[in-house]
Amino acid sequence: MNDKIGVIIPCGGTGKRLGLPYPKELLGIESNKVLIDYCFDLLVGYEDKVQVIVIINSEKLMTVRYLEKYRDKIDIVFCYQKSYEQELIGAIESARNLFLSKNIVLLPDTIIKLKNSQNIIEETIKLLDKNSLVFWVKKEKDFDILAQEGSLKIDYKLGQLIVEDYLDKPMKEIKELNSYWAAFAFNRESSHKCLYALNKIIQKDRNIKFKNSEFANSPGIEVVDSVDMGTWKSIYNYLRR
Repeated sequence: MNDKIGVIIPCGGTGKRLGLPYPKELLGIESNKVLIDYCFDLLVGYEDKVQVIVIINSEKLMTVRYLEKYRDKIDIVFCYQKSYEQELIGAIESARNLFLSKNIVLLPDTIIKLKNSQNIIEETIKLLDKNSLVFWVKKEKDFDILAQEGSLKIDYKLGQLIVEDYLDKPMKEIKELNSYWAAFAFNRESSHKCLYALNKIIQKDRNIKFKNSEFANSPGIEVVDSVDMGTWKSIYNYLRR
């Protein structure tokens, strides 16, 4: 039995907002470091316990070649995004046959900063033992930021951060929203229902409300920061810090 944790990195997008002549996940941010390297940084110490599943399209062979640098450190498999599967959830669904018992989704154009000594992989694994869905959460009150993100209403119950509601890129300000998700994790056994619900929310289907679903009050883990590097504005702002 494979007891490794699946780490899904969907790289099937085109990155049109940046207009780069190469995949956006290969954008250099620091010396000898590109965007997708930040995903692998989060896995340090767990190299022998995870299997990375990178979802690509025919234009991402440069990404495949770049990730060869990790071949002796961590198990990596590549999966083409199916032509009929669209957007983020479609990319993830393309790898369904590769799902492991527990899976974490990391976005290749997002830089996540953790608390000092935070063992977020271990925390996620433990929460998935008793929950179908787990969010990594960045607290935020600025609606201009929340309007561009998968925005959440979080609270605490018996000391555990919980996600009460999720609205994707809300069109109007809702004062109860106080954070957004940086990454999420799910169990294979509940993946059909979980990914279906998330996809409907991202599509803004009015018939599906997270707060009324079986996934309401899913646990969350707070991260220090999460920056979507999908636009030049966010890149400039990050580099000016």
